[in-house]
Amino acid sequence: MTLGLMRALGELGVRCPERVSVVGFDDFEWAANLTPRLTTVAQPSLEMGKQAAKMLLRNVTYFREPASSDETSVVVLNAELRVRDSTAAPHCD
Repeated sequence: MTLGLMRALGELGVRCPERVSVVGFDDFEWAANLTPRLTTVAQPSLEMGKQAAKMLLRNVTYFREPASSDETSVVVLNAELRVRDSTAAPHCD
């Protein structure tokens, strides 16, 4: 979606970040190679996978029934904002 947005902005002549700021989610390798370089929120994908696998294995190992509405597991992982060239401070026009 981000690539489509960046392409559409270019086709419409809308300058980024002069007229609109763009932030992508997930820091793909190509994000730093776009023009302008894309600001992104990077998430710890590897750690997310590890935590998901642990939760799954814990449920399978103990043959537990699916969690009821009052039994939940919450894992909070840190994300990182990688500011690049596709964002700018707001302008007052």
